[in-house]
Amino acid sequence: MSQSLVHSLQALPGMSLARLLLLTGAVLAAHLLLLGAPRLHFDSKAPAMGRALSTRTIVRPGPSPASLAPPTPRAAAGPERRATPARPRKPAQPSTTAAALGDTSVAAPPPELSVLGPTPTEPLAPESASPEPAEQEAVTRPPREDGVSARLYNFPASARLSYEIEADRFPYTASAALEWQHDSKSYQASMTIRKLVTVRSQTSVGSIGADGLMPTRFADRSRNEVAAHFDRDGGKVTFSANTPEAELLTAAQDQLSLPLQLAAMVAAEPEKFGRGTTITIQVVGPRQASLWLLTVEGPETLALPIGELGTLKLQRNPRQPYDQKVELWLAPSHGYLPARIRLTDPNGAYLDQKLQSIEGLY
Repeated sequence: MSQSLVHSLQALPGMSLARLLLLTGAVLAAHLLLLGAPRLHFDSKAPAMGRALSTRTIVRPGPSPASLAPPTPRAAAGPERRATPARPRKPAQPSTTAAALGDTSVAAPPPELSVLGPTPTEPLAPESASPEPAEQEAVTRPPREDGVSARLYNFPASARLSYEIEADRFPYTASAALEWQHDSKSYQASMTIRKLVTVRSQTSVGSIGADGLMPTRFADRSRNEVAAHFDRDGGKVTFSANTPEAELLTAAQDQLSLPLQLAAMVAAEPEKFGRGTTITIQVVGPRQASLWLLTVEGPETLALPIGELGTLKLQRNPRQPYDQKVELWLAPSHGYLPARIRLTDPNGAYLDQKLQSIEGLY
């Protein structure tokens, strides 16, 4: 600009100062216009340059346009989860790697991957599945205080048994009949002894429960009747003969129900009644109650009016001077019902009752 101004001044030596100044101003204005044109041209190019720069900062090699969306918090957790984004979308073919990483969208792992061992395919059975509760309770019930060892009962069917009686007190033959009936809930039994014109009878009635036969009344009748009453709620036995009452023990029996109770005990678990086994049980008579100790003597074959029978003998030995000796033979072939009963008094007198016949088990 300074060289153009000098040339202009040299070309006009005769100009006045006012014209010179005017000319100088015009030259300066022209230069200013020339200087302003590049700046305007540069500004017009600025937007294009700005697009070029923005393109370099946005474009990145590799990712798809979807990657331009704002990152989710899960994607920012780490490169491991971004490296396998498609695996959770295939539930039909679960990935064990994804399961190991704890990806909750993956299907449950196969049984062999469970940290608790193989996953059962069927529900586990309860611990107390076998045996049946009622049977288990009967087998594992703790021993009773009165010494009765049996826990199961298998009562013989209802029947009528006839006996021949031999005794030293009279030379003639007498007879007896035992009638036994039950319906699995209650029972009744009667024994009738006939000698000439004399009749003596005993009866026992009660229920059948967890302790086998549970008598409620026992009666003995000859000329007069005397009876014993079992008060289970009060835990006692009372007597019509005005004798002192007695404490009622568990599984107590009367004199008539005793052989029937023993038959059910042995029939249910014969292996528990080997030779030498002792059974302690409370036995109630018409006037008093006492503890009996019965010992299993073992198998014995008898020749009876009904024929030859295999039996199991049990015996009560006297504990007191006035106690009666009782011998009892049970017949396995007839539901362990009594095939022979022999009673011996302390003075030696005896009554021997032998099975003559048995009428249908009804």
